[in-house]
Amino acid sequence: MKDRSSPSTGTQTDDGNLELGMKSKSEIGAHLDDQPKGTLKKLVYGAKPKASLATLEGDRNQNCTLLSEVEKTKEDLTEHIKSLKTEQASLQSENTQLESENEYLQQKFKVMME
Repeated sequence: MKDRSSPSTGTQTDDGNLELGMKSKSEIGAHLDDQPKGTLKKLVYGAKPKASLATLEGDRNQNCTLLSEVEKTKEDLTEHIKSLKTEQASLQSENTQLESENEYLQQKFKVMME
């Protein structure tokens, strides 16, 4: 990359020597006129990634929030499943007792009917 702030430019000749040339005043003036445009281009060029970064950060924050909600829901459902399994075990135990009592009462009824 060439240094544009230097008033002289150099080109290398076939024999390896450096040949220096001077820029004209109009070339130097044109370069000075381009400096604000260059600064503006740099600002615009820098603003684009900054805006993209802000968008990505917003997306990341939204995804983190959603992930947190999903994890909370998963924890709630896991607790609910544990509760349902405990209730199922209790109901199965109660069902076994009621079936035993029903069988006993049916046998008692048969004895009474004889």
